[in-house]
Amino acid sequence: MHIFNLNNKPYLIVSSKELLFRENNLDEQMCRIQFYEIKKISLEHRYNPQKELFVWLSIQTKNKNVPYLVQISLLNESLEETFSILNKELKTKLSLKLASKPRLAKLRTQNKGYKRLSFLSILLFLSLLLYHKYVFPPLDAVRVGSTQLTYQKPQGFCSTNLKVAYASKDKQSALVKNYCGLFGFWKLQDFKQVPLKHLKTEFESYSAKVWILASKKLINEKKYKKAIISIEKALYLEPENKLYQVLLSQTYDLKGDHKKALILAKTTVSQYPNFALAHKNIAFLYQNENNISAAYPHLQAFNRLDPNIRSYIALAKIQEAQNLLEEALSNYQKALVLSPNNTGILTTLGLAYWEKKEFSKAEKILQKAYTLEPKNPGYFLNYYEISLVTKASITAEQKEQFLQENKGHIQDMMIYDMLQIIEASVEGKDVLEAKKKWKEKYQEQELNWSFVQMRSWLEDSPLEIGHIQDIQKTLGFFIGYQQVYSLKFNTTKALP
Repeated sequence: MHIFNLNNKPYLIVSSKELLFRENNLDEQMCRIQFYEIKKISLEHRYNPQKELFVWLSIQTKNKNVPYLVQISLLNESLEETFSILNKELKTKLSLKLASKPRLAKLRTQNKGYKRLSFLSILLFLSLLLYHKYVFPPLDAVRVGSTQLTYQKPQGFCSTNLKVAYASKDKQSALVKNYCGLFGFWKLQDFKQVPLKHLKTEFESYSAKVWILASKKLINEKKYKKAIISIEKALYLEPENKLYQVLLSQTYDLKGDHKKALILAKTTVSQYPNFALAHKNIAFLYQNENNISAAYPHLQAFNRLDPNIRSYIALAKIQEAQNLLEEALSNYQKALVLSPNNTGILTTLGLAYWEKKEFSKAEKILQKAYTLEPKNPGYFLNYYEISLVTKASITAEQKEQFLQENKGHIQDMMIYDMLQIIEASVEGKDVLEAKKKWKEKYQEQELNWSFVQMRSWLEDSPLEIGHIQDIQKTLGFFIGYQQVYSLKFNTTKALP
């Protein structure tokens, strides 16, 4: 029997038939294992951060997967003496794999070797890294046959990046290759054919967003040709950007090339059928050509993909143009739900109800628009006109307020005086002299007003035939004035 102590306390006991040990020097009781239960005993060792050697006996039993670990580097005896005693006591009793004296000496000295090897490895790595980062590959290897060459900002582990253009056989494009510098050599990353007109863009450092910002500035300055070049540069860098495609189409339209604008718009709609802005753009282009039937399905798509105030109003207006009044009113109402106090929507909806001959609804809506913005001359004049055919009454105070605020605005006063004449005609008064004075006062001034609503009311008016004819003559006087003005000044606005 041999007893190994730790701090003057039995820690490992080897008897003739069993082992007794503590896995932790704080354990009160010792573990007891018979020799026949032991499968093998081997050595475990490692170094702590302070490079101190720690050694354990790994005791593997037949009925336990996890071995017991008994630290023997802390025993009162030296490791050489401990190994010698254990070899002597246990060699004939079980499978034993313990370090010999030469092996133990090697364990103690091998950490120095690892330390030297680690130092050399780090030194080699730093040397390679410095060489990689500061010694660029020679240009001779890639310069031959090149037409343009530029260094670029390093990416990833590359010491530098190089972009090189080579002449192409078709003479319409160039072959552009991208290289990565690695330890003094060029590694080809990718290559592509670039149209010659975009070769300069390929070698410039600007992003697509920079080109778009430049194009918007040029558009504001009405330099559409230069703006188109900027947008095309952005599209070269981001060819799938649908917003840029729409902007290019719109800019061609501003430039006056409506055919090209429409071709581009069709392409974008074909590529992105669920892109609301593409449908809005092509509908606008068709409307400019007065091709309402072609614009209509795209406005429907715009409204379906992006239902908002503008899409509802745009769709309602084109439905009005196609005499689809019920559908138009429905969409105006949807827009009004989103913005209940929007005076623009209220006015448009009120005039639509008037045209549909729902005068009571028209009056309430136009009155609301006027009430919300009483200083807006247009809303007052619309409300004044509807009052001529309904029970609504414009007070003297309201008229006086309008006159005080707009007496210097000739166009608004022209319409106000016209409505007074129509009001007198509706009341059955003689307006011949009033019309003459009106014409003398406002000669060669444009009358910007629609008579669709008044004529719609007259179609089903309960007035006598003679009275209706007198009112029609009054309206005809003002419509005739508009026609003469249009011919004289060559205006292209549609007449009422």
